[in-house]
This record gives sequence, structure tokens and C-alpha cells, in this order.
Amino acid sequence: MPKSSFLAALFVTGSALLATRPALADDAIVTVGGPIAPDGEGRSWSSPPPPETSLAQPEEDRARSSVRFAAGPVGIATKHGLGYGAGASVELGKRQIGFRLAGTWSRGEAAGPTASGNDGSISLYQAEITMDPLRGALRPQAGLGAGILYAGRGGGRSGAAGIATARLGIDYVLPIADVDARVGSQVTAGILGPADDDIDDLRTFALLDLHLTIGF
Repeated sequence: MPKSSFLAALFVTGSALLATRPALADDAIVTVGGPIAPDGEGRSWSSPPPPETSLAQPEEDRARSSVRFAAGPVGIATKHGLGYGAGASVELGKRQIGFRLAGTWSRGEAAGPTASGNDGSISLYQAEITMDPLRGALRPQAGLGAGILYAGRGGGRSGAAGIATARLGIDYVLPIADVDARVGSQVTAGILGPADDDIDDLRTFALLDLHLTIGF
């Protein structure tokens, strides 16, 4: 090849190389669900929160304790008259069916005629199967039980008798958080079974009480 032709081809090739700009590849950006947030704030992706589950019992159930103590004034009536005193009980059970032990101590005419003319005394001790079916603020209750009655008439006249009882009552649950506190009233009717001669004329009796109950 002539020298002049070689120089011409070299000049053309060099000019073409100088006129060509290098191609720069930009970084590839892939967006999902919309553009990238400004100021470098990336979109946060997370799985949906799990459904809320709670093992807590409803409010009315949380206020129902397994052991409850009650006490308050009591009135007793028999065919002989009225008496007054105090009563106390313990209730066991958190469900609709429970167990109750109760005691009542009273003085007055309910025991019948006394040898000295003073007030006689009546003591009752009962065991019951209880029914407490509702969960609201007002809670009716019922109970069936049996026990023993002691009556004193002075002058050596006293005796004991077996008794069968039926009870109806209603409690109001006080609005105190996490505490089973109640106030209420109840009526108990009783009939005497086998009895000592000195008190076999009592036959039947009725109790009315007001009480405050605290559960644990």
C-alpha cells in the first residue's frame, strides 16, 4: 500500500475513535408498588399483624372468685316470735353450681317461751348445694341444704333438731376492678326434722339476712 494511502486511513480511524463517546450503563432500578420515597426513605414491607387473641375472661367472669366469705345481720322468725343476730358463710365454686357452709346465731322470742322470761337463743349450721346461674351485675342465687339447729330456753330447757332448708337470694356485684365484692339479701325457709322434746314445737322457721361478700 502506498505510504500516502496508509497515512490517510490512519487519520480517518483516529478521528472516528476520538469522536466516539464511551457508553456508560446506569444502574438498573426496579420499583415495586410505586416510586421510591424521596430523601432516601425506603418503603417498609412487613407481613400483616397476626389476629388478636386474648386468654382473658370476660369482665363479668373475671369478677367471679372461687372462694367467697360473707357476713351480715340476720333476722329469724318462728311461730313464737322474732329474733335477731348475725350470720356468716363461706361459698366455694366459680361455676354455676357450688357449695356453701353457713352459720347463724340469734337471740329473741323466736326460740319460744323461756323459763326465766329472758330471750332465748337459736343457732343454725347449714351445708348447701348452691346455684349461681348468671354473670351480670345482678346475680340471683338459690340453694338447697340440710343442717342442725340448737335452741336454748333457759332453765335447762334446750335441744337440737335436724333441719332441711331452701334459700333464695340476689347479689349485686360492686364495680370494683378485679375484686369479687357483692352486697345482697336472701331468704331461707327451714323445716325441722327429728328434734329433742324441749324444742319440737318450733316446727318451721324463716331467715332474712343482709350481707357483704368478699371473694378471693
